[in-house]
Amino acid sequence: MHIWEIWRWLRGVVVFRAEGGLCERFLSLLCALDPPLDMWDIRRESTAVTVSCRASDYRRLRHVARRTGTRVRSVRHYGLPFSAKPLIRRPGIVIGTALAVVLYMLLSSRIWLVDVQTEDPALVARIEAVLADHGVGIGLPMKEVDIPSLRMQAIAQIQEINQLSLYFDGSIARVGVQLQKPGASPPDTHPCHIYAAQDGRIVSLRATVGQPTVMEGEAVLQGDLLVSGITQTAQGPLFHHATAVVLAETTRTFEECITLTESVPCDGRIIEQPSLTILSWTLPLYSPFTPDGTWTVSEHERFLSLFGTSLPIGITSTRYTEQTQTTVTYTREQAEALARERLETRARTVLKEAQIDRVQWNGVWEGERYCLRAVYRCTEDIAKEIPLLSP
Repeated sequence: MHIWEIWRWLRGVVVFRAEGGLCERFLSLLCALDPPLDMWDIRRESTAVTVSCRASDYRRLRHVARRTGTRVRSVRHYGLPFSAKPLIRRPGIVIGTALAVVLYMLLSSRIWLVDVQTEDPALVARIEAVLADHGVGIGLPMKEVDIPSLRMQAIAQIQEINQLSLYFDGSIARVGVQLQKPGASPPDTHPCHIYAAQDGRIVSLRATVGQPTVMEGEAVLQGDLLVSGITQTAQGPLFHHATAVVLAETTRTFEECITLTESVPCDGRIIEQPSLTILSWTLPLYSPFTPDGTWTVSEHERFLSLFGTSLPIGITSTRYTEQTQTTVTYTREQAEALARERLETRARTVLKEAQIDRVQWNGVWEGERYCLRAVYRCTEDIAKEIPLLSP
């Protein structure tokens, strides 16, 4: 839209029709007025003329129209003064608008949300405490913050971070943190032996430090000494932290039993306690409740947003879920499938670092009880460090 059209709309526009009398004389006198009358879109229609002018100039037409015997009638009017006229007649809207503007001016100068961009709740609480000491917190006025000083204090007080950034997004203080990368732990130098963690047959033994006590192909039992951390010298025994990789063929047995009818945990009643959060105030919207028995507790937040920006108004709910037992009945096919699924899950957890060579399955029905037995043939590292007593 042209800038002049916007300006005219803000001041209001009246489109009038002039007919009869001396229309040409009428228009000439309008142009000669002091101050001049702004007219545009002048159109001739047989014996009449249609003209647009400012709403504030419309009353000036009457005197000229009487002198020339011209009849003037408003055809259409539009613009801000005419659109706002119905609202002015309702004082509640005007007062509410003024109050909203005042509240916006007062509240927009304060911080109503601190967004610390990390997922650790404990770390978030510690960072917010440091921010509050430097004037950055919910309900506090936004002002010039000494960010370099804030960054140094945060890094000095919180060892888990090595960088901190702060910027304001409306009434939101967004805080970005960079966590310390876990450094490599220093090597363990305490003297120790290496023992067998499982029964098996040695496939390969690579000792970096220490004296091997078994050979490849030899069968060992759980607890047998594999690599000694003591070396005999002319000056006496020398103690080491033995290190080695000992691969052995092992046999692992897992068993899982499923009855056709069993009790399994499930969720029971759900009780939700909502609270209305406005800025830094919380208004409970529930009656008191004391849970008895076994319940799980979770927090849920639903805040309003405007153009992608979270507003400090929303609902915070505390949800209590009762943990109960329910009876489940399986068919024989379902029991066999469930037993295999549970057994494989447990085996994967225990043998996560082992190489599984083959598996033997054996399932037996004992009345309404199905027992599944699996024998895993694996190749795994059975080295287990056990510290020596102080020399």
